[in-house]
Amino acid sequence: MQRCLSISHFLRLLAILLSVLLPACTTVKHSLFEMAISYENWKAGLHKKTINWNDKPIVYLENESDSSKETIVMIHGYAANKEN
Repeated sequence: MQRCLSISHFLRLLAILLSVLLPACTTVKHSLFEMAISYENWKAGLHKKTINWNDKPIVYLENESDSSKETIVMIHGYAANKEN
Protein backbone atom coordinates (compact mmCIF):
# COMPACT_ATOMS: atom_id res chain seq x y z
CA MET A 1 0.00 0.00 0.00
CA GLN A 2 2.83 2.39 0.83
CA ARG A 3 4.37 1.86 -2.61
CA CYS A 4 1.16 2.94 -4.39
CA LEU A 5 1.18 6.20 -2.48
CA SER A 6 4.76 6.94 -3.47
CA ILE A 7 4.00 6.27 -7.15
CA SER A 8 1.00 8.57 -6.87
CA HIS A 9 3.15 11.29 -5.35
CA PHE A 10 5.78 10.77 -8.05
CA LEU A 11 3.19 11.14 -10.82
CA ARG A 12 1.83 14.33 -9.24
CA LEU A 13 5.32 15.76 -8.94
CA LEU A 14 6.08 14.80 -12.53
CA ALA A 15 2.90 16.50 -13.75
CA ILE A 16 3.76 19.69 -11.85
CA LEU A 17 7.33 19.72 -13.16
CA LEU A 18 6.22 19.18 -16.74
CA SER A 19 3.63 21.94 -16.51
CA VAL A 20 6.33 24.33 -15.29
CA LEU A 21 9.24 23.23 -17.48
CA LEU A 22 7.60 22.70 -20.87
CA PRO A 23 6.69 26.37 -21.43
CA ALA A 24 10.23 27.30 -20.40
CA CYS A 25 11.62 24.96 -23.06
CA THR A 26 9.83 26.93 -25.77
CA THR A 27 11.34 30.16 -24.47
CA VAL A 28 14.80 28.63 -24.29
CA LYS A 29 14.50 27.20 -27.82
CA HIS A 30 13.42 30.60 -29.16
CA SER A 31 16.31 32.33 -27.37
CA LEU A 32 18.82 29.81 -28.73
CA PHE A 33 17.40 30.27 -32.24
CA GLU A 34 17.70 34.06 -31.98
CA MET A 35 21.29 33.77 -30.70
CA ALA A 36 22.23 31.42 -33.56
CA ILE A 37 20.68 33.74 -36.17
CA SER A 38 22.48 36.74 -34.67
CA TYR A 39 25.77 34.87 -34.75
CA GLU A 40 25.30 33.83 -38.40
CA ASN A 41 24.41 37.41 -39.34
CA TRP A 42 27.50 38.67 -37.52
CA LYS A 43 29.73 36.12 -39.30
CA ALA A 44 28.36 37.25 -42.66
CA GLY A 45 28.75 40.93 -41.79
CA LEU A 46 25.01 41.54 -42.05
CA HIS A 47 23.19 44.33 -40.24
CA LYS A 48 19.44 44.41 -39.69
CA LYS A 49 17.74 47.47 -41.18
CA THR A 50 14.13 48.61 -41.39
CA ILE A 51 12.33 50.88 -43.82
CA ASN A 52 8.69 51.91 -43.83
CA TRP A 53 6.67 51.46 -47.00
CA ASN A 54 3.00 52.40 -46.98
CA ASP A 55 3.19 52.62 -43.18
CA LYS A 56 4.39 49.01 -42.95
CA PRO A 57 7.86 48.05 -41.76
CA ILE A 58 10.08 46.10 -44.13
CA VAL A 59 13.01 44.46 -42.39
CA TYR A 60 16.07 43.45 -44.38
CA LEU A 61 19.70 42.48 -43.89
CA GLU A 62 22.49 44.51 -45.43
CA ASN A 63 26.24 44.06 -45.71
CA GLU A 64 27.80 47.51 -45.84
CA SER A 65 31.43 46.40 -45.80
CA ASP A 66 31.74 45.15 -49.40
CA SER A 67 29.88 47.23 -51.96
CA SER A 68 31.64 45.49 -54.87
CA LYS A 69 29.46 42.40 -54.50
CA GLU A 70 26.12 42.10 -56.26
CA THR A 71 22.89 42.74 -54.39
CA ILE A 72 20.42 39.89 -54.04
CA VAL A 73 16.78 40.69 -53.38
CA MET A 74 14.62 37.80 -52.17
CA ILE A 75 10.88 38.26 -51.91
CA HIS A 76 8.89 35.74 -49.92
CA GLY A 77 5.37 35.19 -48.67
CA TYR A 78 3.44 37.05 -46.02
CA ALA A 79 3.97 34.54 -43.20
CA ALA A 80 7.69 33.98 -43.84
CA ASN A 81 10.59 35.80 -42.28
CA LYS A 82 14.02 36.85 -43.50
CA GLU A 83 15.72 33.89 -41.78
CA ASN A 84 13.93 31.31 -43.97
